[in-house]
Amino acid sequence: MSTDRVAAARSTLMVSRLLVPRMGEFSNEYPDLHHASWLHTDAGGGCARFGLSVALDLMGAIKVVAAIAMVALTMTACGGKLSQKRGAASATALPWWVGTPDVWFGYITSLKPLSPGYKLRFDLHLRFGPDKTGLQACIDNDYCRPGQTGFLDDTYDHDLKYVLTFYLPPSAPVQVVGKQSDSVSMTAHELYDLAHGSNPRHISTMATGRDILDAFGFYIEVGTASGPHNGFETVRRLSQVYHP
Repeated sequence: MSTDRVAAARSTLMVSRLLVPRMGEFSNEYPDLHHASWLHTDAGGGCARFGLSVALDLMGAIKVVAAIAMVALTMTACGGKLSQKRGAASATALPWWVGTPDVWFGYITSLKPLSPGYKLRFDLHLRFGPDKTGLQACIDNDYCRPGQTGFLDDTYDHDLKYVLTFYLPPSAPVQVVGKQSDSVSMTAHELYDLAHGSNPRHISTMATGRDILDAFGFYIEVGTASGPHNGFETVRRLSQVYHP
């Protein structure tokens, strides 16, 4: 074996001894893996052959890229080639809550133009039904007396006094309480018009004018499928809830 090949082989062994023990640390440090692959060298002339289990994720990308660069430099000197194949281990499943929509309850404090849609300011509330969870929460937080067995309006609504700001697309679907306590469908653009006294479709709602925004609470669904707008997360839909 030539002097250059011996030096390359020694370098390869040094890289493998340095990097292989670190792979376990990568896995422990970054458990949410996007995918796993095997990188290995296949070089002739007695050069070392070894495998690296690489966990590619956003936080570990810099370390992994550095490791791959070192391997690539060693193989170049060794005259080998780099190949990639899918490892036996399947991709680690993401946590169940990743990608699920956020659904919150609260009241609209303001709805203002933010081209092409609207800036929605939303006051968060907690809303419970008349079950033991809601009753116990009300008692434990000193809003209900011990031994209380129900709520006057069948619900327990607690203001968190925490306002969030979102982007609301003009075409986002909205449901509001109708005049007969039914549900009336419209768009966010029509909701904005109704709140400002314009009702070209003659939509019949229980609350009118500015009251349509805050007479009743809304459930909102917040998602990132369409990406943030002007830095704000996007409300995908709203549904107003009637309560006496």
